[in-house]
Amino acid sequence: QILSGTNTSMALFGEVIIINYDILPAWIDALKKIKFKVLITDECHYFKNNKAKRTKAIKRLNKNIPHILALSGTPIVNRPVEIFNAIKLIDETIIPSFWEYARRYCGARHNGYGWDFSGASNTKELHEKLTNTIMIRRLKKDVLHDLPEKTRSHVPMELDNEKEYYFAENNFIQFVQLQKGCEAAQRASNAEALAEIEGLKQLAARGKLTQCIDWIRNFLNIDGKLVVFATHKFVISALMEEFGSMAVKVDGSVTGMNRQKAVDSFQNDNKVRLFVGNIKA
Repeated sequence: QILSGTNTSMALFGEVIIINYDILPAWIDALKKIKFKVLITDECHYFKNNKAKRTKAIKRLNKNIPHILALSGTPIVNRPVEIFNAIKLIDETIIPSFWEYARRYCGARHNGYGWDFSGASNTKELHEKLTNTIMIRRLKKDVLHDLPEKTRSHVPMELDNEKEYYFAENNFIQFVQLQKGCEAAQRASNAEALAEIEGLKQLAARGKLTQCIDWIRNFLNIDGKLVVFATHKFVISALMEEFGSMAVKVDGSVTGMNRQKAVDSFQNDNKVRLFVGNIKA
């Protein structure tokens, strides 16, 4: 059973229940009434923040479940703090306390305002500890023998709004230079800088959109099916409008049940040849 929405009055059935982290807090009381034998958490680095609702919900759910798997295909690069909750979820006895873990493996240091746990220390020791207890690492080359090697290629595109983009880029460079050397100004302008960067991203996306559509159309005229991922909503909307019934999408506006319908249509319907996904969906 795949759960969607927050209507928790819905009856739960089946041996396997699938739910995403965003709606888990709403369902937690209903799920705790079921005696699960196994809990599988995908992308376990998603509950690295102790204050997040999803993390609190996971901690409530895992009580009295005998078998727990915490999965992740995302490398945790020099940030041991991000897997602490996953370790505690599986076996609380491996690391007695967060402070002990942070001091030993996260390079804990006081920066004058508070403790910073974003570093890394004794990583080899941590790797050995986890490998000898709870961690199993599998590489694609070891388990997916039939999976072909990735082929990466770059498709050069010229911006059709080049003047507008470079004008905005020059404004951003001047903005950064004005803040340089002034820590107070840098801290105060972080949000403004992010907004400027996002504006540049959107301009770049708009400048390449027409050429992207042409490239996709040429590909579909030659080959079978294509999966395209985009970040911005206006790009997804433009692709759906351009390719119509031969395209399906999965983004934040598509519910769980309709997501599966989109996947099934793309996989099984020969007329549906373009899958448009959102990177953050």
